[in-house]
Amino acid sequence: MATTSSKVLGTIKSIVGEVKATASDGTVRTLQIGDQVFADEVITTSAGGQLIVALANGQSLECGADASLALHEGLLGTTIAAPTPAAPASDVAALQAAIAAGADPTQVAEATAAGAPGAGGPGGDGGSHEPVIVGQANAPGFVTAGFTTHGAGSASFPNQNQQLLTTEPTVSVLVQPQPDNPATPVNESIVVIGDAVSIVEGTNGGTHVINFIISLDHAFIGDVQVTYQVVPGTAQDPSDYHDGPPSNTVTIPAGETQIIIPIQIVQDHLVEANETFSIVLVNAVNATISPTANSVVVTIVDDDLPPLAQSDAYTTAEDTPLTVTGAGILVNDSGAGPGETLTVASHTNPSHGTLTLNADGSFTYTPAADYNGPDSFTYSMTDGFNGTSSATVNINVTSVNDAPVDGNEAHSFTEDSGPFTAGGDALANASDVDGDAMTISAGTGAAIAGTYGTLDLAANGTYTYTLDNAGGAVQGLAAGQVVTDTFNYTVSDGKGGTDASQITITITGVAEPVVVTPQNNPPTTNDTNANGAEDNLGINVNLSGADVDGTVASFTISSLPANGTLKLGDTVLDLGDSVPAAGNAATVTFVPDADWNGITSFDYAAVDNSGAADESPATATITVTSENDPPAGTDKAVTVLEDGVYTFDADDFGFTDPQDVPADALEAVIV
Repeated sequence: MATTSSKVLGTIKSIVGEVKATASDGTVRTLQIGDQVFADEVITTSAGGQLIVALANGQSLECGADASLALHEGLLGTTIAAPTPAAPASDVAALQAAIAAGADPTQVAEATAAGAPGAGGPGGDGGSHEPVIVGQANAPGFVTAGFTTHGAGSASFPNQNQQLLTTEPTVSVLVQPQPDNPATPVNESIVVIGDAVSIVEGTNGGTHVINFIISLDHAFIGDVQVTYQVVPGTAQDPSDYHDGPPSNTVTIPAGETQIIIPIQIVQDHLVEANETFSIVLVNAVNATISPTANSVVVTIVDDDLPPLAQSDAYTTAEDTPLTVTGAGILVNDSGAGPGETLTVASHTNPSHGTLTLNADGSFTYTPAADYNGPDSFTYSMTDGFNGTSSATVNINVTSVNDAPVDGNEAHSFTEDSGPFTAGGDALANASDVDGDAMTISAGTGAAIAGTYGTLDLAANGTYTYTLDNAGGAVQGLAAGQVVTDTFNYTVSDGKGGTDASQITITITGVAEPVVVTPQNNPPTTNDTNANGAEDNLGINVNLSGADVDGTVASFTISSLPANGTLKLGDTVLDLGDSVPAAGNAATVTFVPDADWNGITSFDYAAVDNSGAADESPATATITVTSENDPPAGTDKAVTVLEDGVYTFDADDFGFTDPQDVPADALEAVIV
């Protein structure tokens, strides 16, 4: 790597791809952002590489793809030694005297290295192998070399007073070195290594100039004509450089040793890679072209970087907008050279949210409600000159616990109108977007007292409300009065999320009914008649009654009949006995005494199903019809005198009718 004695030129500000630095001792290192670079290092970029160096003087140095850039102190404006001056006049005079005496000047003069003196000092191959730095101001113009120059495309000559030689000079071409302490500081630097020259193109839209020096190794007594060609390599005239005609012949007047050929380099924003062209000496009159310094290859170092978008990653919480200010997604993108600004050209929309993306790279991303997980969008950016580059912005939406959402429960009752219980599942209408299991975390219990009833609420959400309909609070409600029982509870997802809800019971009062104390009306008893023959074994007597607000349950015997027996089945009825009724009626039997006939009766009263008795008993009248009993007679002895006559009357036969009441009269006696 660069030795500690090498001067620090700057720090890596931006880097794309692989970029290496080779130190003067051959050590190679791979550069990273933040690394320092040193004088005497050579920067090499890969095919996709780019580099921006923040120089120590506050300026920036850019290097494009597939390029090689030699670093030197001249990049900071440091003065490099000027070319070795021509030999002193006394030496020239001595040389001319030797030539006049017929001596070979090549044997008289001190031997030199092959080739003309270089721009950086003595040495072959067109100059020293030490880099020579020539600066150029941003504005078009020529870098002065201590002598007068002319406009671009025209030659200029130093005004020198030299001894003229008659031997043909050797002509060579090189690049004008930077003067000591230039009046105008330069920003673009020319790097000369041997017969190769490199210059940073620049991007200000104008041109800047390379001054080529066609020089003689000594002044000649006559004019020297030199023909040169500007030969395109990958660089093209006039889009990359401009010098008028590609071939031109210039004259170095007698006594002069140099002519300056300025060539303008076109500054643009286009990414073109490094490009080359050459200036080649093709013919000379009154001079010999140096075989080792007859051309200069110029490399225009493209400092334009293509826009290169880099992917970005952000994180935001669920339901939380992400706002990125400043350069936003462009902050890590590259390709903006001097006078260029990176902007967003287009973008796609994210799948799980909304995006507002501004041209300067700032943006606001709002995730969709309750969404968490990955999301992304792509964008294209441009520097305004070299197309676009695209990258992806990945957004991780982290999850947050969403509280459950529960609806209230409601039931209603009407006073005195059952049923008086209601219930359900308090979690049936609860939801949790995260799918968490929910429970009732507060407000649970058994027989939780309300104003008008009680609530049983379990942690699993089941509940039952029981209205105390008979209680004074409910029974005291006025007709149409509406009241509520309210019970608060809390639904929890077990992860800290809760929702408060209520069970609301509505009770509506009604008008109290008029309380009518029932009046039990006693039953009524119907008079009845029965008929039967004398000596009947049983005459049926049908009892009956009625009850307006009930039924006749029984009949009470209020009095007994004469001349016979009253029976219920085989049971002899007595005074006050009860005879069961069915269908408001019953049947008893009257057995008349033997041989009795006539009319008899008894009283009875109906008793209803509420126990009320008819206070006005009815009468059952029984008529027993008589039967004609045969008369009964007794034996009787009658004494009659012989031949006497006896007249019998009825009494004589002794017949009577004791069975009949009243007794029947005896009408005849049959003998």
